[in-house]
Amino acid sequence: MPTGIYKRKSTQGFQKGHPPTKGSFKKGNMPWNKGKKQSEETKQKIKRAKNKFFANGGKPGNWKGGIRKFKCRDYERIFIRKPTHPFCRSNGYILRSHLVMEQMIGRYLRPEEVVHHINSDTLDDRPENLELFVNQREHLSLKTTSL
Repeated sequence: MPTGIYKRKSTQGFQKGHPPTKGSFKKGNMPWNKGKKQSEETKQKIKRAKNKFFANGGKPGNWKGGIRKFKCRDYERIFIRKPTHPFCRSNGYILRSHLVMEQMIGRYLRPEEVVHHINSDTLDDRPENLELFVNQREHLSLKTTSL
């Protein structure tokens, strides 16, 4: 193919380091409020919305304080956001029953240890309802003997 006979398209308005040319912006790229004045009423509404947002500590309105209820297999479990915990999940949440048990024994749980709910209600995380097992094997042996 011969070189030098084809014209190159001008991309000056879109190249890095070049200012955009006058016709390079399309209607869809314009800000929706360019050149429009806001009324005092609209400014007050925006101000109230910002104040409401920052009154909640800068959190969105649906923020529940870092507490979530998840359905794991057949059980519902409550997770609490603790991103600094050494055994938290990738999303920063850890089981509430594990946190309660850690407070009871005064140390972090080992990865192989299992927290058992005595009354089988996984949402009931009272200290008197929790029992600690050394591993899953011990936990399952309790389940088979109670059946």
